[in-house]
Amino acid sequence: MSDRNRALVAAVDRPMVMHVFTTPTCPHCPRAVRLAHEMAFANPQITAYAVEVTEFPDLARQYHVSGVPKTVVDDVEILGAIPEDAFVAQALGAVASQKTRVDQD
Repeated sequence: MSDRNRALVAAVDRPMVMHVFTTPTCPHCPRAVRLAHEMAFANPQITAYAVEVTEFPDLARQYHVSGVPKTVVDDVEILGAIPEDAFVAQALGAVASQKTRVDQD
């Protein structure tokens, strides 16, 4: 992960859970899982799970997984293999929108 993204991830100040849905034959899934786990390693507030959809079909149905990699952070879905900067921005956007909702309540 780039130093810029590592600094953004380190600034997360509330719990964040990421589920990365994968299949064994997906060539792009390992990169998505690696990036989610790097984010979790960089900040103890972040937890990342790699979920193999054929082993956990109930979770796949719950999160409406129809393609992989699919990363779910709160109500934000990150579909496919996207560049690191976009992945981090979208994942952290979920935390920012959650914080805004909490602050408004």
